[in-house]
Amino acid sequence: MIAIIAYTITGIYILMVILFTIGWLKTPTFKPNKSIENPLVSLVVCCKNEAQNLPYLLQSIEQQTARKFEVIFANDHSTDETAEILTNFCAKNPHAKIIHTTKHGKKNALREAILYTNGSIIACTDADCVLTPNHLEILANYFAQHNPDLLLGGVKMNYNNTGFQKLQALEFASLIASAAGACGVGSPVMSNGANIAFTKAIWEKYNHELHDEELSGDDMFLMMAVKKSGGHIAFIKNNETVVETNPQTTLNGFLNQRKRWTSKTKSYTDWQTIVVAIVVFMVAMSFLILFMGGFWQKSLFYTLAITFAAKWIVDTVFLSRFLPFLNQKPLILHTLSLSVIYPVYIGFSAIAGLLGKFSWKQN
Repeated sequence: MIAIIAYTITGIYILMVILFTIGWLKTPTFKPNKSIENPLVSLVVCCKNEAQNLPYLLQSIEQQTARKFEVIFANDHSTDETAEILTNFCAKNPHAKIIHTTKHGKKNALREAILYTNGSIIACTDADCVLTPNHLEILANYFAQHNPDLLLGGVKMNYNNTGFQKLQALEFASLIASAAGACGVGSPVMSNGANIAFTKAIWEKYNHELHDEELSGDDMFLMMAVKKSGGHIAFIKNNETVVETNPQTTLNGFLNQRKRWTSKTKSYTDWQTIVVAIVVFMVAMSFLILFMGGFWQKSLFYTLAITFAAKWIVDTVFLSRFLPFLNQKPLILHTLSLSVIYPVYIGFSAIAGLLGKFSWKQN
């Protein structure tokens, strides 16, 4: 019975990843049309104690090729030099503005910042990210050509030569790949606030559905609200719009971040998102159960070997199609290592995220 359940769960997972792969392959590469007039884009960045990261983001903003854009920084009660850095930047760049939020938390910071925007398109990124020079120009051109309600974009995690950072980058790439692939088959299930854009009209319509009881998840809850209403959600397949971010430097920081991401899932209402999360969790749990059960019933080791190999192969094929988009093809060499530790990590982060506590910036 255990073996049959494991085969069934793995089969469902494999079908899901095949659908994601098809979705990614059918997503057309976006080519900008410079003859089209781009709309004004308002870039919104929420900042709380980001003095260490801001210089890299600010430099990338100064390098933007877009002719029509503005930047609104929301300083969320920072206690370091964040406000000073942003004030100096805005003094030198007239298209940039800093506001000091009255309420606490990222969702309130977004709401307050967007009140000051003039653009019909809102683009968001995080203070610890770096944009490519053409980022805003290409985003604006996508909206001019296709007019989506919500646009998801690529995010890649930088890494050094350590296995820890490579595995983080690969695991993160798998999440972005899944978001892109699911969107490609018309069933978006994930988004990332480091690279997301939407019309101001959509924000005004749905910003009340961000589940303020959750510390994070503004990107996911907005996506689910737009999806529920039948809005047009797309993924922009253009590697010049991929945003860069940095990995966690410690294992504790990594696990804490994943617990935070998982904690908001109890407030999800989109059934497809919930099903994907359940399937991923059940596959991980089935591998752990097969491994432990194999010491009592050796045939379960064979079941584990077959299901593990099948999952690893389909994951590797999917990532081999997606990693070139992020210019991270060498990470494909580490899919086996990630597959081995993935069940333990998924089990821990899921249970700890739903039942335990995590630390974050104080609100």
